[in-house]
Amino acid sequence: MPFLRRHMKEFQAVIISDYGKGIVDPRLLAQVHELASLNKLPVVVDPKLEDLREYGQVSCITPNKKEAEMALKNISENIRKTFGIRSTKLDSKDDIEANGSGLLNFLGIESLLITLGEHGMYLFEHHQKPFPIPTMARQVFDVSGAGDTVIAVFALCLAAGATKSQAAKIANYAAGIVVGKMGAVAIDLDELKQAIGAA
Repeated sequence: MPFLRRHMKEFQAVIISDYGKGIVDPRLLAQVHELASLNKLPVVVDPKLEDLREYGQVSCITPNKKEAEMALKNISENIRKTFGIRSTKLDSKDDIEANGSGLLNFLGIESLLITLGEHGMYLFEHHQKPFPIPTMARQVFDVSGAGDTVIAVFALCLAAGATKSQAAKIANYAAGIVVGKMGAVAIDLDELKQAIGAA
């Protein structure tokens, strides 16, 4: 934390990437939120906890399908009904839209970006219709690093002043590039520009 206290004012966004190893705990989250709030920085989370409320009032949480379904299962049935959550599954368009919207309202955060593998992504924001983003992957060789790419590019775009829907679309293009390569790879700006220009 001393490092963050010294340098947070130099950052444009914060990514909390939780790998479930015990590093991301309530104390760390509270301190990160305090510093990010003071510096008016967006905070984006790649989750591992089943109770997504533990991440606090963040700009966005980016669970994959399995993580989102686990989060839905973690909510009691009565509470699910209160928020219009129909089931704990994200298998159909109707379920994704109803359950994703309900999960966003339950969490009370700014937005929720659910990644759905070959089915693309869905962005949920308050007072907006659920926003589907079809996959941009032409070929899938290896999904390693796809989630990391999504959250990194999404946060970068927010830091640059993009809206959440613009950020999600650009992150989707980036993920499409990454899954077309073997291993966990980084992409460069020219690749991303080329992929967006070719669409």
